[in-house]
Amino acid sequence: MHQRPGKTHRASAFDGPETINIRNLINFMQECQYALEDEPDSAFYFEQIVSYLRDSYKPSKGFDKATRVLGV
Repeated sequence: MHQRPGKTHRASAFDGPETINIRNLINFMQECQYALEDEPDSAFYFEQIVSYLRDSYKPSKGFDKATRVLGV
């Protein structure tokens, strides 16, 4: 028996019942930043991510490299 191959598509973070939007991601990163106040290095990197998502991220352009976002 011969079957033709099925149609496929690439998986995405936005597939499925729970979608990720930027507002939820920013809120999550802020919660992480506040939870890690006793670890200033970690809190600083979460602050960098929040700042990037608020000010520099453009959905049409996509995400920049991690080194650029974190200032490393």
